[in-house]
Amino acid sequence: MEAIIVEPAAITAFLEKVLDDGGMADVEPEVRQQMLKDLRVRMENAIFGMIVTKLPEQDLPKLDQMIEAKESQLAIQQFLREKISNVDEVIAQAMLDFRSHYVKEAAK
Repeated sequence: MEAIIVEPAAITAFLEKVLDDGGMADVEPEVRQQMLKDLRVRMENAIFGMIVTKLPEQDLPKLDQMIEAKESQLAIQQFLREKISNVDEVIAQAMLDFRSHYVKEAAK
């Protein structure tokens, strides 16, 4: 799934920092790229999961329809901003929760 609200470059920069904070700064470049790819999928799923919990239930079918129809990222963003008044905060919290979880797991 593509980033719904967060720009891809911002996600990459965030995940680079998450890897560094998790003690993965010195891994081989190929391994790091695969880790970034895997983390991106996991984080986007976490963001989407948080959005779904905040979206009014009656609006879930419309979001599913928009995603299935591959509507533009801009159209989906606009829809979410109309339906979730604090969508930016919801996404920021999902990203922070993801970071916390990853760094804690990496420290084990």
